[in-house]
Amino acid sequence: MRWCDLLERQAWDRLGAHRSEVQVKLFGGADVLLGGPGAADRPTVGSLNCDSALAVLSAEGFQVTASSLRGTTGLNIHFDTGNGEVQLRRLKDCSLLNPPHNRAKGRRA
Repeated sequence: MRWCDLLERQAWDRLGAHRSEVQVKLFGGADVLLGGPGAADRPTVGSLNCDSALAVLSAEGFQVTASSLRGTTGLNIHFDTGNGEVQLRRLKDCSLLNPPHNRAKGRRA
C-alpha cells in the first residue's frame, strides 16, 4: 500500500462516508508515451495505474459505476458536481505510440 492509499482511506473514514452511498467514476490510464526498448514485454504506466486504482477501490469496498480506462487517446471530461453527470469526449489520437505516418496506414509503431 502506498502512502496516498492510506491517506485516502483515513480521509473517507474521518468523513464518515458509507462506501455504498458513493458513486465512483474512473477515467484515464491511456498509453500515450513510448515505453523504450523491451516495452512490448512489460505493462505500460497507464495499464499499471488502472490496475492499481481498480484494486484499491475494490479493496476499500467501492463499486465503479462508470469508467473509460486505457486506450491510446486522451479524454476531455466535464463533470457536473451537482448531479454527478459526466460528459466525455475522446481527443484525436495523438499518442507517440501511433505516429501520424503509421496512423494513415493503420499500423502501430
